[in-house]
Amino acid sequence: MNILNVGIPELLLLGVILLVIFGPDRLQDEAKKAARIVRAVTRSETYREIAALVQAFRAAPQRVMREVQLEEIEKEIASFEDCASASAGTAAPATHSEKQEPEL
Repeated sequence: MNILNVGIPELLLLGVILLVIFGPDRLQDEAKKAARIVRAVTRSETYREIAALVQAFRAAPQRVMREVQLEEIEKEIASFEDCASASAGTAAPATHSEKQEPEL
């Protein structure tokens, strides 16, 4: 379990440090205050805007890769179409009258 790249051992160490700093009596009150602050921050409009920006930045590389792949596919399709039109223009299908029998 990693929350903000903090594992269980780090969380336990943080809990022990907070217990030493605040003591067992004040620790519960301070945790409630911290929870209220976190709740207020996550419900704020600014937090939502920042979260949307972060999501957009995280999605940007994937979007760019898709666009690059689409451009490559479009280039390949265009080259296939060019080859097909060039071969269609140079090689006309032979009719029955144009076919020649091999001489023996």
